[in-house]
Formats: sequence, C-alpha cells, structure tokens
Amino acid sequence: MTPDVSVDIGGLRLGGPVLAASGTFGYGTEVPLLERRALGALVSKGIFLRPREGTAPPRIAETPSGMLNAIGLQGPGVEAVVRDYAPMWAEWDFPVLVNINGESASEYGELAARLDGVPGIAGFEINISCPNVEQGGLYFGNDPRAAAAVTESVRKRTKLPLWVKLTPMVSDIGVIARAVESAGADALCAINTFVGMSIDLNAYRPRLSFRTGGLSGPAIRPLAVHLAHQASAPQLSSTRKRSPRSTTASSGFSRQGAYPRSLSCRGIFHATRCRPRSLRPGPSQKHSRSSPPSTGASSPHAR
Repeated sequence: MTPDVSVDIGGLRLGGPVLAASGTFGYGTEVPLLERRALGALVSKGIFLRPREGTAPPRIAETPSGMLNAIGLQGPGVEAVVRDYAPMWAEWDFPVLVNINGESASEYGELAARLDGVPGIAGFEINISCPNVEQGGLYFGNDPRAAAAVTESVRKRTKLPLWVKLTPMVSDIGVIARAVESAGADALCAINTFVGMSIDLNAYRPRLSFRTGGLSGPAIRPLAVHLAHQASAPQLSSTRKRSPRSTTASSGFSRQGAYPRSLSCRGIFHATRCRPRSLRPGPSQKHSRSSPPSTGASSPHAR
C-alpha cells in the first residue's frame, strides 16, 4: 500500500511535501520527463508584467557546496504565461503557483489580477526580493510595511492561495513574516537566496557579470532551517499568541535526501502541525483548494 503523505498548506491540498522551488524548473517544460508523483506542486520561474531580458552572462558560478546565480529575473511577461504555459499547467495533476514580481505594490496587484481565474494557475508566490522603485529602491522584503503593502495589494485582487517568499537578508525575519501574515498571506516560503560573490583569481574580477549573485545549495541548508524556524515561531509576547492563519514552507535544493527532509520537518510538517496519522496508508488524492482555506525582485539574483 502507498502511504498517504498529502498535506494541506496555504490554501492548497498537496499530494506530498516536496515542491519544485521557483527558478529550478523554469516554467515546467521539463516536468514530463520526471516522475510527477514525486512532486507536491511546482512554483514557476518569476515573471513581471512585461518581458525581461535579465542580466548579461556569465550568470552562474559554482561554489563549494553551492551555486551563485544572477539571472536577473529573465521572463516572457504575463501575456506569454497566459498564452503558452497556463494551458499546459491545467493538464497536470498537481498545482502550479506563479512567482510574481513588481517594481511597486500596485504592479504586483495588477499582475495578480491579470492571472486571477486563468485555468492552470492554482495560486501565487510573491517574491518580495524586488526593489521598490517608488521608494528609492529599498527592497520590499527588507521593510515590514512595504512587504505588507505588496501582500495587501495582491490579496485585494485575488482569492487564490497567496504565498510570500521571504528574503533572508534581514535582521529579524519574524517581523517580516508577521507583517505579511497580517496583510493576508496564506503561507510563508523560507527562504530566497543569500547574496554572495566569487572572484576569478586568474582574471582578478568577479565570476558573475553582475558581480554578486544569489547563493543556493547545501551550503545554506543550516541557515535556511534556522530562518524557517524563526519565521514560524510564535511571537515572544507572553500575552499574545501568533495567529494560526498562515503556514511556513521551506525552499531550497540538495543532492542528498536528508537535507530536504530536515527542511520539510522544520517547514511544512512543523508549520501545518502534521501528526503521524497524516502518514497512514490511504488512497492517492488529487490537489484541490482546501475548504475552508487554512486558518493556520527585481534583485538580479532572485529567481
């Protein structure tokens, strides 16, 4: 018998706790080559309203136990997603969330409105690792008020599940987590990449054309586990408990099975308060919106 590993998180029923993080699978054209039953969901590569070329190469550099990337959120824009990718997603047996980006809170909201109700789009992941052009370039994810404003702007334009991807480059990720939760987030994704740099010692210059990039991979696993813990922890106030509205999912990749398992235990399994009964044998289930919903960048190196 096949064990039932399905989980309810952020307004969605997933067939399992393992998701393809934004940027790792592009827009999913490689998915037919995979064993789909291994995926609980897919988060698309990030998009803006309009097409973007991204940064010039070289864009990727390998590092010890990790990788730096500075893609620059290259993407086809919202019209291409609706025309070329959403119809394909509608045929799959697991949900696809679209990673959305903007240069202002209103742009995030407009993008969500354009995608709301499109068959094949099950929800949104908001990438708040983007500069707020209207406020001098301060990253949305570094300011709880700006992060909340983006979340609220999107929440007003859609009833689909809304997940917010948190940046690790803050002094207290819990403050940002509580701000977006209060603004309407259904789930929190921890974490985006860390900013890093690698130098070509022969050429005496950075190995990436943008100089800095986002560090991912096994090297950041302990940091990701810690930040997922902080994001999902209750407030320290003895008189006020954290609302169970939102849940926390951990994102990252590794070639070793124990790594994603530890992230899942700290993230999805912890935040959704899964019990051993959730692992009992049972029939496989297709994804669906949970009913009722759970109450529980552009940074060039953000995917």
